[in-house]
Parts: sequence; C-alpha cells; structure tokens
Amino acid sequence: MVEIRRALRTGDAVIQDRLYAQIERLRTTIRPGLLPRGLYRQAQLLMHRGRGLEALDKLDVVLSVSDDMQVPERDRCVYHELRAYALATLQRWDEAIAVARSIKAHQTGAQAQIADLIVLALQAAAAWQRGDADAQDLSLQFVRGAAAASWRRFLQLLP
Repeated sequence: MVEIRRALRTGDAVIQDRLYAQIERLRTTIRPGLLPRGLYRQAQLLMHRGRGLEALDKLDVVLSVSDDMQVPERDRCVYHELRAYALATLQRWDEAIAVARSIKAHQTGAQAQIADLIVLALQAAAAWQRGDADAQDLSLQFVRGAAAASWRRFLQLLP
C-alpha cells in the first residue's frame, strides 16, 4: 500500500498496474483490517486514471467491508471523500455534494472545517460545470476558506 501511494505520486503506470493486480490477488488472504486500505488505494489509482465509475464500485465495497468490520464513521471519512469525488467525475453533482455533506457529521474542529470546504469545492465545481451565475462567488468563498485553513490539498483526487 505504501508502494502504490508512491507510484501514484511518480506516475509510473507499470508499477501502478503491478501493485493494483497484487492487491487484487491478495485481497482474500490479507488481514481483514488491511482490506479497506488496499481497496481504497485501488480506488485512488482508478480515480487517477479517470475511471470514476470503477472507483465508485470499489469504494462501495470499501464501505461495505467497513460496515462489516464496524469501522467507526469518523475513520471512514477519507473513503466518503473519494466517493464524493468519484461521483463528481460522473457529473452526479447533487449526490457528490450530499456525500460530502455527510462527512461533517462525524468530524470536529479543524476536520469539520475541512469537511465544509470539501462541500464548497464541489459546489463551486458543479456551478462552473453547469454555467451557474454564482460559480465565481462560490470559488472565491472556497479559496478564501482554504487559505484561512491552510488547506492546499483540495480536489487532489480528481483526474
């Protein structure tokens, strides 16, 4: 999982493919606690390649496994965030924003602030894609909020 994360940063498609296949082969034999993280890394790779629908399917499995393993909702937020981005790549904006909004219920403090910013980023992206008149205002509001929170990693999981 560390290697696939590194391969995503370097853009090495050959290593990415090898590691994706390795996680797939080992999926039924690894410790259950590692399964959601492996599936999540696969979903990240799919998103990186612009394969949002496949990533969405993988994330649904991650969330189902998390339910089975009783992973606390607070710890699943990164899965929900990537799921929101996958929905956004499919231009299912209302669903993406609803998923992003659900994250805040399980966060506090700075993490709750970031959850609000994720929603705002998706609202701005949707507004631009739809040609809404408030797209620029939403974008400015988002950028100001991100700057105030020193948050620089917004929308990074979109292709």
